[in-house]
Order: sequence, then C-alpha cells, then structure tokens
Amino acid sequence: HGLLHSLVPADFDRAREALTHLSERHPRQAALQAMLSDWHFLRSLQGWSEDLDAETRHLCDHARRAVDLDPDHPDALVAEGRARILAERDFDQAQRCYERALERHPQHPMAWARLSETLRIAGRTDEACESAARALALSPLDPQRFIYESFASSAALDAGRYDAAARHARASLRLHLMFAPPHRVLVSALWLAGQEDAARAAAREALRCLPGLTVSGRIGRRAGRGQIDSDYARAQLAAGIPP
Repeated sequence: HGLLHSLVPADFDRAREALTHLSERHPRQAALQAMLSDWHFLRSLQGWSEDLDAETRHLCDHARRAVDLDPDHPDALVAEGRARILAERDFDQAQRCYERALERHPQHPMAWARLSETLRIAGRTDEACESAARALALSPLDPQRFIYESFASSAALDAGRYDAAARHARASLRLHLMFAPPHRVLVSALWLAGQEDAARAAAREALRCLPGLTVSGRIGRRAGRGQIDSDYARAQLAAGIPP
C-alpha cells in the first residue's frame, strides 16, 4: 500500500512490479487483483496514462479476476463497482456492489467512501456526506485516509457545503499533496464560496504540485461526470486550471 499510494511516479511503478510479482506467486489472492485494478485507476486519475481505453480494460480485467476468485471479498466488490462506473457508467450497479460489500463487511471504509460517490451522483447528497463521514470514522489512522477525506470533500461540494468541502480538501492535501482530486475540489469550493483570490492561489498551488493537472481529468470524463460537474469545471477554469 505504501508504494501504491505514494503517487511518486518511480515508487508507483515499483508498486505495479511488486503486485504483479506477488500475484504470480499467489494467483488465488483476490486482494492482489483488486490492488492491481486500483493501480490502473490511480494511474488514470493522476493523468499519467497515455492510453485511457487500455488502462480501463486493465482495471476491469483485474476487478473481474478479483471477483471470480472471491465474490465476497470487499476489495474485489469495490474494484468491480469502480469498473462498472468506468466501463459502463452504471452507477446503480456500482452502488449495489458497494452495498453488497458492506452487507458482508460493514466496517470497510473504502466501500463507504465509494458508496458516497454513487449517492452523490444520484443527488442524495446528505446521504453521501453521511457515507463519507462513516468512512472517515472507520479510518482514523488509515494510510488511505487522504482518499476518504477527498470523497468527503466531493460530497460536501455537491451538497453546497463549500466551507466543509474546502476543509476536507485541505485535510486530504495535508496528508497527500500529490493527490489530484482534492486540488480540484478546493479550487471549486473556494470560487463558489466567493473567495476568488483564494481560489486562484489554490489553483496556482495545484499546478505547482501537478503541472499536468486539468479541470476534470480524462478519468472524470470517462465516468460520465462532465455535465454533473459543469459548474465546478467553470469555477476551476475561471481560477486558472487548464481545461
């Protein structure tokens, strides 16, 4: 997990090598296939992939293998849900995957975090905030907490809670400055709250950390979130994030 979530390109590439080696030695381990799916997702999310279609195929293949190996493994179900979104834009089926994971493992923070995304897209923003808060409550010392804070920031943004969105985005960035999504949320939240100078400063800091950052990233467009996030896209563009 340390190499996978370092988001330093050299370490990140080493994570794939290690996971591939382990999966060859332990071909029946669903968790390893789920982590390989996560690797391809994060690579796309950070804008490092040259071929998003191929990246999506790989993450879906690994998710499918994970579920085939263990249909009840929570990491496998989370990976399958994410694959449903990226390959089919099927948020309803993804939500069922996350709910199934939580039926079997109610203390799984990533399933709660991912569930918040599907609730948010469905317009159930209060429930999305509650789901994200549940993920945070279950992971006080989790090395992936920066991801849960990012989900909480997105849920708060869609709920119109701009101060909370900015607070969660900053908490995510304090834990991991190289993670792209909270940079976008922070800029959007500040701009929509009328703090335009602060939004511009946040945009400059985002581009300093991630020079290739764009408004939504290709992975966001692939998931069908372009129209949903149009107000946020305009805010980010106005603040200085490239399209």
